[in-house]
Amino acid sequence: MREDECECVGYARCQGWVIPFAGTILGGLLPGEMVLIQGSVPSDADRFQVDFTCGSSVKPRADVAFHFNPRFRRSACVVCNSLQSERWGREEVLHAKPFAAGETFELIVLVLKDAFKVAVNGAHVLEYKHRVDLDRVDTLSISGKVHVGAVGILANTGGPGRPDVADLAARKRRVQPLRVAGQLQGRGPGPIRTQGQESP
Repeated sequence: MREDECECVGYARCQGWVIPFAGTILGGLLPGEMVLIQGSVPSDADRFQVDFTCGSSVKPRADVAFHFNPRFRRSACVVCNSLQSERWGREEVLHAKPFAAGETFELIVLVLKDAFKVAVNGAHVLEYKHRVDLDRVDTLSISGKVHVGAVGILANTGGPGRPDVADLAARKRRVQPLRVAGQLQGRGPGPIRTQGQESP
């Protein structure tokens, strides 16, 4: 691959994504990939969520492999969980405030064989062990009070070891915006995974 070619598996940037958003991750997620979300939190936000799901069914509700839910009211925290067979598991609560209302952010979810590793604005926030098989995850959804400017999946360019979030800077320098045409059920750009071609 030439240095000027896009090494992203899928990357879409637009003036503002329509929230709630649900996009298909064509081919699913693979260990070593990084999901990048850039946006901002409105000053009146109470919460938002990023979900990695197994399909987009509403009835019965699709399983949620990773529910990442920053909350801003009362005591700020991040709630993580999984939904299986329409039942939520045990919540994992991080009493921290990695996001600030009224501020921009860059959220990175590093996909590992056994966990999701999350960083916000370059700082490690948490690690969430898989409760649902990674090979079932095929949809990314974003909802709540949040503005999203870019979403991307960056391919694993390293070896078979455990990649680290610090490796992202080198990958991002080679990521170029990918034009996305069309809408997914009227809720945002179409599929977010392409390999060497534009989305339909």
